[in-house]
Amino acid sequence: MTPSTEGRRNQGVSELKQRLLGNLRETRLLGSSALNNLLILTRLERQAKRIGNRWIQFRYDPGKTLRENVGFAHTPADDAGLRKALEDLQRIARRCLSPGDGVLEIGCGTGLYLKDFDAQYALTGLDISPEMIKVCKAGIPHASFIVGDIMKTDIQRRFKLIYLVSVLEFINRSDLSRFFARMSNLLEPGGFLFVHYPHALRWMDTLYPRLKYIRYSPRLVEKTARKHLALIEHHHAFDERIVGRYDREKGSPTFQNSYLLVAWKPVGSAADVSPEDDPSRRLPTWTEVGAESTR
Repeated sequence: MTPSTEGRRNQGVSELKQRLLGNLRETRLLGSSALNNLLILTRLERQAKRIGNRWIQFRYDPGKTLRENVGFAHTPADDAGLRKALEDLQRIARRCLSPGDGVLEIGCGTGLYLKDFDAQYALTGLDISPEMIKVCKAGIPHASFIVGDIMKTDIQRRFKLIYLVSVLEFINRSDLSRFFARMSNLLEPGGFLFVHYPHALRWMDTLYPRLKYIRYSPRLVEKTARKHLALIEHHHAFDERIVGRYDREKGSPTFQNSYLLVAWKPVGSAADVSPEDDPSRRLPTWTEVGAESTR
């Protein structure tokens, strides 16, 4: 292929991508699984998702509570789900943190979870919304904050605990493996990752009908995370059921109906604790993790 021919081909591909993105601005095609999978395949999903991104454009409403501002209602299901998520997060924090350890919250929002951490830890919150960070700085003055995208922002330090609650659904499908690689790079050896996410409740969720809010398959999340970290826990966040590709018990799409992953960056050993193709692969116990961390 001559340079001029290659140049025309590249220009043609570029024009096709621009035409596709232009059509997305004029239609509601982001609800089409077929088109969404094409966007994932061509890695155009990031540009498409930036069209009308409500979190980048977020404006804080002082007439609402902190949780209402980030989309959580005051319902019994949300109350129970938020309470359980906080209990699990603090359970992991008590196991792994010592005074002075670094803690990073990705998608800190209005500080619903970060505000409950003691000032003895080196706290950092990251969010894509400048408005959210402004609210956090006022409410949690002893923490540091970063405005940015976790996939792009340069973060120099390493952390003993990284956590994200209701954020994984906004990570691009084509970036999922790179996301977990990024988490591994940001963790100290012996550090922990806590991910609370809305999982696939139906078969259609695994076909990506919504790019701006992906209910990931627990099977896919586990397979991807294992390439970079050792998993300790991975189960339904509220009743601890194990779900495969999608949740056949389904239930309502409430915060109470979510999934929990706890992973660990081993000290001087491979991340994958057993072969990926072994359906009976076992997660390491907390006792084993503690023994490894003290070596």
